[in-house]
Amino acid sequence: MLTRQIEPIWTRSHTIWRASGVTPCLFAKICGLLCVCLLSFSGTIQPLAAQQAPPKPAALLTGTRFADTLLNPLSLSWTERPLRTGMNELGELKRVSILLDRRLDPSSPVSLEAQKIAVMQIIKQAAKPLNADISAVGNVLYVGPRLTAQRLRTMVDLRHDEILTQINSGKVKPAPAAITARTNRRSIAWDDLTTPTEIVKLIAEKSELTVDGIEAVPHDLWAKGILPSVTSSEALQLILGQFDLSFEWSETGKGVRVVPLPEAPRVERMYEVGTKADQLAKSLPQEVPEAGITVKGTKLIVSGRSEEHDQIDAILHPNRQVARKPNAAPPQVLFTFEVKNVRLIDFMQNFEKQSDFRFDYDADELEQAGIKLTREITLKMQRAKPADLFRAMFADTGIDFEIDGTTVKLRPQ
Repeated sequence: MLTRQIEPIWTRSHTIWRASGVTPCLFAKICGLLCVCLLSFSGTIQPLAAQQAPPKPAALLTGTRFADTLLNPLSLSWTERPLRTGMNELGELKRVSILLDRRLDPSSPVSLEAQKIAVMQIIKQAAKPLNADISAVGNVLYVGPRLTAQRLRTMVDLRHDEILTQINSGKVKPAPAAITARTNRRSIAWDDLTTPTEIVKLIAEKSELTVDGIEAVPHDLWAKGILPSVTSSEALQLILGQFDLSFEWSETGKGVRVVPLPEAPRVERMYEVGTKADQLAKSLPQEVPEAGITVKGTKLIVSGRSEEHDQIDAILHPNRQVARKPNAAPPQVLFTFEVKNVRLIDFMQNFEKQSDFRFDYDADELEQAGIKLTREITLKMQRAKPADLFRAMFADTGIDFEIDGTTVKLRPQ
């Protein structure tokens, strides 16, 4: 075994002491005196350091505030700005989560000039020279290879539809974890040098899901990141999609299997259009050429990507596309219904499907406060305003709510 004796620094640097007139012995005495001084003043130094601690970053936006911010105009100028640096700065400025795909070089220089352009379009413009595109998945803006970006939202919608089909089919009784994975939103965060396999396991653990085929996820080390208020479907697809992977629900809904990302996923939706069905079936392909459209009575059966369904919905319901001020209150609506012994989480899910409102909450935060969304509620409302409805929904649950436009923010009391 080879060994090497390391000389003390002060003996190897004796020429310095000789030149300065300070002997090693005197130097040691000076160091000792400094240590005593530091110890004697330690009581005043620590509070000063505590006072200078950097403030915590502002919470990331979710729900309608996230969507509104992406559409808000912004002016900026970048010259050879590294991609990751620019995206991090923009994300911090606008308080939105921007996820860079692992396949994009974070040091790629980006130059652009933007004068009062929507935030989403600025990011799209920055991604274009890299043959990349963007996709808003839940409360996360994904930036990655064009073919992946075009498939992410569609895959998330397919997985959501599949779990609902399992729940409603009656053929199998889904586990509570399956419903939780579909409806609960959680924030998923990781530190620098975390592997994607660890992130997938974290997502599964939070939703009490098993994961088969995880060995298909290659080893990699990622920079720190956060996915705010996401469902398990959104989180899993955002991570797995970066390896051209996706997932399928198990037959019982208790777990997921990692599978290849389909080349051309499509979602099928039905639109009631009345007597205009035949006319629209001829005109819509001119606006949305890649969507498959057939007629069934007074309904249109449309097969396409989620973004194509957005286009068709905008054409069929132009009144819904009227620009509104950020966080503006929705049109006043009144609710009349009666439910008995229904799980709160099931009621919230059905309410989101039948209204413009969305619930924004962190399931882990509620659970740590002892709040159970699986508790049963009984309600009877007659022409109730939204605030009155939510007050009745969350009475005696330990939940506080705040209405922000069409987003209902839930927090422990």
